[in-house]
Amino acid sequence: MELVHGPLSDAPQSACGAVLRSLFWDKCRCDEMHPAVGGVVFNMAMSDGPARAAKILQAAIGVDSDGVIGPVTLAAANSVDPHALVLALTACQENFTAGLSSAKWFGNGWKRRAEAARAFAETLLQGPVPA
Repeated sequence: MELVHGPLSDAPQSACGAVLRSLFWDKCRCDEMHPAVGGVVFNMAMSDGPARAAKILQAAIGVDSDGVIGPVTLAAANSVDPHALVLALTACQENFTAGLSSAKWFGNGWKRRAEAARAFAETLLQGPVPA
């Protein structure tokens, strides 16, 4: 991966995509989940960090919460209904962010972002899964 120096706005889109993929998508193993679930986890990772996204996923599926998405977490995530999991993840993320002290300033925006990720995930649940 090529490092970008200078303003992010000057970086080529491919470099930004590679950074997001490496720091959030790959770290949370989103490509090993249903695309709708992976998309919501990716959004949480970008918003709250990969470890927090993993803990929210782990809480939603009832496995030990260590902040790392490993084989046990993946197996549990892939064994439940993806639609139910998307709804649970959205609710868990909204509950987490509502409890933050800065929620009084940023809470509405965080909630809109979580709801937008949920709505996009639901479109993925309704049709063929993209390659």
